[in-house]
Amino acid sequence: MKIWEDKNEQIPDNTLQKLLWIGDYFQVDKFQATIIQEVLIPRIRIENCLQFLNEANHPSISWKLANISSIVNKETNPFKFNDYQWKLAAKMEEAINNDQKDEIQQKKQKTLRIYLKLEKQSKDSKQLLPDENSDEPSKIIAIYFLLKINDHNSKSTLQVKHIIVDRSPQILMCQFHEKEFGYYENKKLEFTVFLNTDYIYSLLLNYFQRNWLQYYHSAKLGQMNLDDLEVIIKATPQNEKAQSEVIKLALEYRKYLA
Repeated sequence: MKIWEDKNEQIPDNTLQKLLWIGDYFQVDKFQATIIQEVLIPRIRIENCLQFLNEANHPSISWKLANISSIVNKETNPFKFNDYQWKLAAKMEEAINNDQKDEIQQKKQKTLRIYLKLEKQSKDSKQLLPDENSDEPSKIIAIYFLLKINDHNSKSTLQVKHIIVDRSPQILMCQFHEKEFGYYENKKLEFTVFLNTDYIYSLLLNYFQRNWLQYYHSAKLGQMNLDDLEVIIKATPQNEKAQSEVIKLALEYRKYLA
């Protein structure tokens, strides 16, 4: 296994997916730990983790919206993708206009935000079920998406976001500010979401969250993405012992930012 450390860039991600699945299925912790420490932690990057996935051919749902200035709360029907139930939700919210330099002139403006929400899991999905035990970490799902808005005639760049299943089960996909409402008032917006969950990324984040004490002195910790570290910390159980321990991880990571 040690020879993989020098050749990890040559190992296809679909091969790693199979190896991790085998280790997860048979609960071979040492096998998984070796793969994660020697191969995957240095590769926790969007361009590496998602290479083998066909991100351009997963149109999960399309949604048409009209008269966006009059929308308060609106949702699609649930749709199933990769054993999860999702919704698109449109919410009218208020936000401070930070463009105004004078605090007196700052005022709240309406903003229409489009969210992707994790609704619930199918009964046959077992790999990332939330644990009701408060001493256990919350489960993390790593998903990536492309969003196409027909009026803009363009796609967003590929994005990876993390959902903590029982704490923040929604992702902000795009938003429209009040000053834009007039332009869209007589137009229909059609959103097409290209969505997928990343099993490798999810498994890695959840494994690392449960076993970070094994790795936090490793030099490879500094190769992790800040967003990944943030979600690992947020998924930590909400008890005093766990919270005090995870501070060690944050402090250790700070050394690599100096």
